[in-house]
Amino acid sequence: MVRDIFRVAGVQGGSPKHSIAPSVQDKAIRNVSRDFLSRVRHIRTDGQKLYEILYAFGTLSNSLW
Repeated sequence: MVRDIFRVAGVQGGSPKHSIAPSVQDKAIRNVSRDFLSRVRHIRTDGQKLYEILYAFGTLSNSLW
């Protein structure tokens, strides 16, 4: 997750220290989460069930936000 936040923010080794905007962090977290969610479906046996549980959790989290 942190690697992707740095990548999206364009941070490289030796870069001056600065804070990363919350919008950039949010974008990276959403990208990683979508990728993970799409891969869960392909887990043998219970992949579809896991996907449905994760999707429902995301929907619930979004409605509480």
